[in-house]
Amino acid sequence: MKIRWPARIAVILAAILACAEGYCLWTVYSASAVTKPANLGNTPENISRVEHNIGNPLKFAVVSDIHGKFGTFEKLLGQLRDEHLAFIVLLGDIAYLESTIPEHKFLQLEIQETGVQCPIFYVVGNHDFRDNHDPRFFTTKMWRETYGPDQFAFTVNGNLFIMLNCQKENQTTEASADFLKQALEKRDAERVFVFNHIPPMPLGFKGSLPQELSAPLLEIIKAYRVDYVLSGHNHTYAAFNYSGTRFLISGGGGGGFHEPVKFGFHHAMLFSISDAGVEERLIVVNANDTLEDRLQRMILLTIYPFFLAWRVQALCANLLIFAVLAVIIYCGTRRSRRIEWN
Repeated sequence: MKIRWPARIAVILAAILACAEGYCLWTVYSASAVTKPANLGNTPENISRVEHNIGNPLKFAVVSDIHGKFGTFEKLLGQLRDEHLAFIVLLGDIAYLESTIPEHKFLQLEIQETGVQCPIFYVVGNHDFRDNHDPRFFTTKMWRETYGPDQFAFTVNGNLFIMLNCQKENQTTEASADFLKQALEKRDAERVFVFNHIPPMPLGFKGSLPQELSAPLLEIIKAYRVDYVLSGHNHTYAAFNYSGTRFLISGGGGGGFHEPVKFGFHHAMLFSISDAGVEERLIVVNANDTLEDRLQRMILLTIYPFFLAWRVQALCANLLIFAVLAVIIYCGTRRSRRIEWN
């Protein structure tokens, strides 16, 4: 009895390709069908939830610079989920390289899967939008329509929280300085926390805003005695005090590390505010870039944009692929059943 092994190999390969094709389509469908979780965004409803759900101590966390490594981000959220947080702040740069629609869908999908229920505010980073005419990219207009205002402030239990949009352009930094000053002039709080993506660092930290853009912000921070400035952008961890303000950089949400690498580790920062003061704690995890995460990232960054730009062509191409694979499997199965007697 002689078995037709080439036919069987063809069937096995076709079956594997069919499964891979099905997985791609399922991933694309899951991303396209997902809707933004209600707890993600800078909405009045989320702010109201924080203002009316005051814990003692008041606890919040920051995560920054995920850069498409959502497996590590998911691991961090899993650690934070049991901390009874009032809110979480994403300090920007969730995108892998350039901000595409699929990457924002991926973020929303991961947040849904982790089951985190507290409000998640989003500070825009320099990789989180791209203003051009390419339909694949997430524009500033789309960002604001999806997540809400890019600058806002609220007060909880005597603590003022101010979110800024500081980019390396004069107009955005000037607008941030004006917003910061106005929010501080209305200050009715014992303590002030300022959040932004690119740090306005007084000591010329690598990757910070240029001196001419940092100076106006730092003058306001010093004049109004801001307590904390929390930033990302630099994929590392740094903390120091300057002129009565504590500056913290937390860029360990998943992206590769910047110099100095010895201070690079994947982490979130947890803050606990009580009558005794403010306690800082690092939540540290190992990288979690699994094969599944890599496959999903590849599919969403390469195949899904094609679906968005060429919907009809993509549908026809997939139907053709499935038809060819079905023919190969059918013919190969029939041939493998043939027995040749010597």
